[in-house]
Amino acid sequence: MLTGSFKKELSSLEAIFDFVDRFVDTHRLDDINKFALHLGVEELFANMVKHNPEAQNDIGITLERNEHQLLVRLVDTEVEHFDPREVPSPELHHDLEQREPGGLGLFLVKRYFDSIDYNYHGGTSTVTLVKTLEK
Repeated sequence: MLTGSFKKELSSLEAIFDFVDRFVDTHRLDDINKFALHLGVEELFANMVKHNPEAQNDIGITLERNEHQLLVRLVDTEVEHFDPREVPSPELHHDLEQREPGGLGLFLVKRYFDSIDYNYHGGTSTVTLVKTLEK
């Protein structure tokens, strides 16, 4: 398990990618799983920054691997409720000019991970991604 805490600003993404890469190297994950971890962490972190910019607390990130799964957990405190599972999927069948912006990143995260769990209690938002590993 690897845990870290990152300043709630997009400039933290470089340090977050280094954090994810350390985890990937330690657990010898392949490129597909590395991509999924980068995508999931970046998208969730960016949404936490975007949807609760007034909260200045750091965002906690935990990466964990057990025998058959990767788990990604992001925790943001002193924030309003924002459940990423409730974001509608983008209208992919429409031309770009006809689409409403937003939602594509979470759509892709949902494709790469088997489940997304959301918990909100007392101003703390916790999002957990689970990805099953090939045996």
